[in-house]
Amino acid sequence: MNEAIDATYLNSGAEFFPDGSTVALEKNQSIKNYIKNSKIIHDKNHRGGYGDRSNYGKFKNLPKFLSREEGIIDVIEPQHHFLRWKASLGPNFEKACRNITDISFRTPKLGLEEKTFCSLPPPGQLEESCEIISIGSNRQWGFEHSFLKLYPHCTIHTFDCTTKDNPEKPKDERIKFYPFCISNEEKEIDELLFLTFENLVEKTGIVGSPDILKLDVEGFEYDVFTNMLRTSKKLLPLQISVELHYATRMYDIEWERRWRNSGELALFSSMMFIGGYLPVKMIPQRGSSIFSDFIATSAKSDHDPIIATFTFAIAPSIEPEHTPSIHRHYNQIAAIQVVIPKIDDEDAKEMNLEPGWYHPDLIHIQTQQRDPSLEIMQELHKASDQIDFTLLTDSFDRATTILSNHAKTVK
Repeated sequence: MNEAIDATYLNSGAEFFPDGSTVALEKNQSIKNYIKNSKIIHDKNHRGGYGDRSNYGKFKNLPKFLSREEGIIDVIEPQHHFLRWKASLGPNFEKACRNITDISFRTPKLGLEEKTFCSLPPPGQLEESCEIISIGSNRQWGFEHSFLKLYPHCTIHTFDCTTKDNPEKPKDERIKFYPFCISNEEKEIDELLFLTFENLVEKTGIVGSPDILKLDVEGFEYDVFTNMLRTSKKLLPLQISVELHYATRMYDIEWERRWRNSGELALFSSMMFIGGYLPVKMIPQRGSSIFSDFIATSAKSDHDPIIATFTFAIAPSIEPEHTPSIHRHYNQIAAIQVVIPKIDDEDAKEMNLEPGWYHPDLIHIQTQQRDPSLEIMQELHKASDQIDFTLLTDSFDRATTILSNHAKTVK
């Protein structure tokens, strides 16, 4: 947002006249930097600007709705060159993946599209089935064809209620089609059926959670993810590839006539982080106007990139208080998994344990670079109501030191 300060001055039509000058600063000169440098020069007591109310110049034509005093402004939200995404969603964590896979494909309606995800184990190294959920096909099957060329052992479950009469589904048996759309609640609108994520997974017959969720729902994604993180923690996918929008033309969305601001996007990013996800990669998209169709490409554009494809991956805890909601890791994420049944504080005192630690006789410490076996995951899911899960990436020595006499290592 700091990068938008000078752009706001410029776009508002304001002019800045330095003290003693009748000529305004040129448009290519930074008002922000001029005021900062002037404050540094006049900071005789080295107080960092404390108490200095002067701008060392005067503003003209600065709109009152942007500024009340001293020329300090509410910045206009970034509009171009992907600054809004950059300002709101923070850094990417590509290192959360051992390897990155990019696939590109062309569709008749949208042209070139690109999707990114953490590389799955190759055929033969994946003990479990590989299940992908793709929501929003619009009769375009380029993703399914391209993905199955890389991972022919996978099954892709594609959902779209808007094309139920003629989905034009390929004959490939690995591609399954379902005439439903996703929503934050079950409902029927104009004979179109909407289901929650949990109910969609149930329709597929997938045991456990899907490996990847690909989602393009034109602005409804915010409500969908909120519902998923609240109600479907045991089914959260390992990875999510989603098109995020900060503008939409879907009239059932309450914010259809405005842009989502950076604060709202930042809150969404925070919600995903609390749910156990880290952003892996962003692919900005471009188009002819803010309500046009967009071509998914990483090329720069002169037009407003209101849409971008994001890849999120379940991540190990990077802080002690950050406990991901699901703990199913493929070999792209190395982790230490500590499974600790709860006990109350009085029992902890009797066992001479530190507050916050749990019953040591039932602890399993597991080091892993690959996904734990299906049997172990089923046990964990069954016990999830009684067990706290904590993922540690750098605390194995500390954990084993405290619990070495009681821990059972699972190989």
